Amino acid sequence: MNKKSILEVIKNILLLGEEKETLSFVEAELVDGTKIEVSALEVGGSVEVITPEGEKSPAPDAEYELSDGTKVVTVGGLITEIKEKEMKDETSTDTEMEGDPKDAKIAELEAKIKELEGKFSEALSGIEKLNSANIELAKEFDKLAKSPAAESINLRKEKSYSDMTPYEKFMFEKEQKRK
Repeated sequence: MNKKSILEVIKNILLLGEEKETLSFVEAELVDGTKIEVSALEVGGSVEVITPEGEKSPAPDAEYELSDGTKVVTVGGLITEIKEKEMKDETSTDTEMEGDPKDAKIAELEAKIKELEGKFSEALSGIEKLNSANIELAKEFDKLAKSPAAESINLRKEKSYSDMTPYEKFMFEKEQKRK
């Protein structure tokens, strides 16, 4: 038993308030050939999908049809509903029977699409928040770029004409002529 299945069993015990002395998992097969492992074919039982490599993972939220025709609805890897197999008329065609695995796969894909749409909308809202924050930062940057880093410093000290050296007097008179 792996850690996930042990946790599922503990969840089942806590959720259902029942203790089961022995844990027996039953392997079953879906109409599309996928192998699953079910703790108990009852509401609250855990369902795990077995990959071709033998790895187990909780079944995605969907409706699955077992090879015997029983349909099982799972949410969070737990059985939430069991639908007994439907009695079909003997006049049903082979094409109707072939459509069942496709319907299960379509339901599974639709569930995944809804999940991805939710994640996509979350990502878009996050991107919009980042864009608005980026715009605000750009505005602040522009303000800072336009403002001087410090007030200009006048290195010249104003002296009276009498305190100036001859060179300073010469430069002062030259500047005055330019003005």
